[in-house]
Amino acid sequence: VVYFNGAEKTSINLTMTIEGVKVKSDTDKWEDISNAKLEVNSIKTTGKQIRVGGVFINSGKYKGVEVTISAARMLEDGKEMELLGKGEKKEVFIPFGFNVFPETNTPLFIDWDPVKSVKVNYIFNPVFKVSTRKFEIRGVMVYVSNEGSNNISLIDRSSKKVVSVIEVEAGPKGMTATPDGTRIYVANSRADSISVIDTDRKSVV
Repeated sequence: VVYFNGAEKTSINLTMTIEGVKVKSDTDKWEDISNAKLEVNSIKTTGKQIRVGGVFINSGKYKGVEVTISAARMLEDGKEMELLGKGEKKEVFIPFGFNVFPETNTPLFIDWDPVKSVKVNYIFNPVFKVSTRKFEIRGVMVYVSNEGSNNISLIDRSSKKVVSVIEVEAGPKGMTATPDGTRIYVANSRADSISVIDTDRKSVV
């Protein structure tokens, strides 16, 4: 599962169209995450998070993420400037090593820095950073069941952003926590089973 995080604050109005996200394995094989076009604006996405896509990919080691951008424009002093030529595409590879394990969700978070993405003379050179987990110590986690995708999203209540995803069995629906909050029991409606989540380890036991 890949999430796009807007900047916490920004001083420019920049819009770009992402038309592809893929990851590269240690053996130089590419795995597509999303081919759907996604338009993001630096102002509208400030402090917000967008789900880019989620697919099953082969387990193993990966060494980076590539984002393909097909359009970019900037609004300044009431004037709109195109930062990419017609038909031009910008492919940005972000080196980042991570592992994908069998039957496990691996969330990827792409942080965008719109200010650093525009250089002198309006040269467009997008700046991204990738991470796999973004736990906030100060945050209180909210657990949300995703019945259609067979997982549980962990949301930091202070930032209102997904920080991790836990794989469970088919059709997670109802959840209940122990009084001390150390365990969460998830009813998997289509698997007729119960998953138990350790809230300290943020994983199924």
